[in-house]
Amino acid sequence: MNTPTTEYVVRVLDGDTFETDSSFFSVRLEGVDTPEQGEPKHREAKAALTRLILHKSVRIETKAHGRYHRRIAQVWVNGSSVNHAMAPFNK
Repeated sequence: MNTPTTEYVVRVLDGDTFETDSSFFSVRLEGVDTPEQGEPKHREAKAALTRLILHKSVRIETKAHGRYHRRIAQVWVNGSSVNHAMAPFNK
């Protein structure tokens, strides 16, 4: 396991992936698999994640590295689990 880091979110890619200003690699929410672009509910999932974390500092605990070199992580904003908040949007 990696030591948790605090990073600032600069871009939300979709309902389960985002970028920070601290790393070249994007972050994928562990245990969350929201609809991809073109699938039903994609816009809703992306909008929900955007409201939760865009332009905010988040705590990231990287658990693994996945495809495309993304960090697979547990993420918190203001002490609340982002992974848990996004679970209702799972496919």
